[in-house]
Amino acid sequence: MRQRINFCGPTFEARDGRINDQVAVNMYPRPTGPQARAPVVLYSLPGLKYRQTVGVGPHRGKPIKFGTSWFTVSRGEFYEVSSSGVATVRGTLNTTSGRIKMVKNFSTQILVIDGTYGYIWNGTTLTQIADPDFPANPIDCAYLDSYFIVVAGGTNNFYISDLENGTSWVATEYGVTQQRADNLKAISTATGDVWLPGEESLEIWTNTGNATFPFQVIKGLLFDYGTLATHSIEALDANPIWLSNTPFGGNIIVTGVGRQPKILSDDDLNWQLSQLTRTDDAVAMVYYQAGVPFYILTFPTDGVTYGLDIQTGWWHKRESPDGGAWEPAGLIFYGNEHIAVSSVDGNVYTLDFDTHTDNAQNRRRLRRAAVLEDRGLKTAHNSLEVLCSVGVGTMTGEGVNPQAVLRYSDDGGSTWSHDLPQPLGVQGARDTRLIWDQLGDTYGRIYELRCDHPVEFNIIDAWLDWERADGVQTKGKR
Repeated sequence: MRQRINFCGPTFEARDGRINDQVAVNMYPRPTGPQARAPVVLYSLPGLKYRQTVGVGPHRGKPIKFGTSWFTVSRGEFYEVSSSGVATVRGTLNTTSGRIKMVKNFSTQILVIDGTYGYIWNGTTLTQIADPDFPANPIDCAYLDSYFIVVAGGTNNFYISDLENGTSWVATEYGVTQQRADNLKAISTATGDVWLPGEESLEIWTNTGNATFPFQVIKGLLFDYGTLATHSIEALDANPIWLSNTPFGGNIIVTGVGRQPKILSDDDLNWQLSQLTRTDDAVAMVYYQAGVPFYILTFPTDGVTYGLDIQTGWWHKRESPDGGAWEPAGLIFYGNEHIAVSSVDGNVYTLDFDTHTDNAQNRRRLRRAAVLEDRGLKTAHNSLEVLCSVGVGTMTGEGVNPQAVLRYSDDGGSTWSHDLPQPLGVQGARDTRLIWDQLGDTYGRIYELRCDHPVEFNIIDAWLDWERADGVQTKGKR
């Protein structure tokens, strides 16, 4: 019997692959509209199209727009990149490694921190902040209500600058988190309040206009959602998102809705997070593309990147051509382009849906589907047809005769069949069909399809002709 199977979907990697071992790599699932051919499809993520080189690299954090230019820190140098793409060194930091962060006020200053020092760009010059009252070990920063705000590492203190002046600080102008004795690790002002995650807890402060110190804690808003990963906190649509550390054990990913945290990670992702070697070095990015809001979280030590479609709540994985973590160190939208800076070297890229490589290197797009079984009975898989992008071959190069490669596992992903390639069709061959016949018997099967060639690759639907191995018609779990 020929049946549609739920081939497309998000990443769900359960503790035991026989339960669920779904993966989407360099592809993201999206629900379709009314009367669409399939309810859910998988689209390829944009490739990294080389734009230019800025410094020797690596880039150390998210770039920032300022005036008509954008700015980045490449190794130890502070660069301005003009609208025409001209990169100019505008200053030098005292450090050459480690994550940096930049925030700006109303187009007169950029504050740069590198974990040890603070710097101010005033539109013409980058200078180290000389005020002795500038906090030591600045690990995170933000801007709100005319104040630069800096978290002092190793303390539960956060400091504010003079109004609209990041060069001037007063030692007594600081707040102290009051409800838990854990050190502050990060800050977000995306909601208009001051969110202050400590190592195991979260406090929320607000600007009351108090003459002594303008920010005051909101009593009763204490949550067990801190963080150890300072650079995992980003915000989209005025909602902070971060990798949370709880006092009861384990990492989860949470967001702020109103003045309340909400968990975004599912049980399967939480399990995968618990298996990572290190999580305190996690780095986050957020962006919109083609109307889809993404939160991206990279774990550099483990070489793993997860992506969240915030609209659907569906997760996927991203990887570089070498199979490691996704390369970007930070993203901005500038000049109608999504600009990504490299965490490896000085390269700068644009995220481009028409580019099917990362920096001219082939990358894999992969879908591992849900387990197919019929009440634990043996089934015969006569044929599988997958509807995807076809006739997409290029005129020259490795994509002239592109292929999709199928393999399958009958033991929850422990072992796999040999590769079973099928052509995706030369350019213009839109009648190409991908059909695999005589796929044998199984008590439960996982199918995996990938494309390694530099061509468009989207997965639309899949149909399986299967039956009970004893000849009785299958009911199927799809």
